[in-house]
Amino acid sequence: HIEDSKIDFVLKEILRVLRDGGFLIMTTPSPWSDKILHIISLFSLISAEEIHDHKHHYSRSTIEKAIEKAGFEKDYISSGFFELSFNMWFKAQK
Repeated sequence: HIEDSKIDFVLKEILRVLRDGGFLIMTTPSPWSDKILHIISLFSLISAEEIHDHKHHYSRSTIEKAIEKAGFEKDYISSGFFELSFNMWFKAQK
């Protein structure tokens, strides 16, 4: 739930406060999930409020590049999908 203009700052701050060897773990909705989740929320199967709270939808490569740009080493960044690929996970080690 981070504003687009603040993602670089937030990732750099996370890197700054992490202990050596510490991990960044983050999740975000997949870019294509918004429309499908909106339809599902019309049937009250998931919370519409939670869906609309996401500020921006990022691609997997955009997040990986932002994590690397913040100073995490590329060799220690991994990612994948979960919940039927509606969400993405990212792990980076300091």
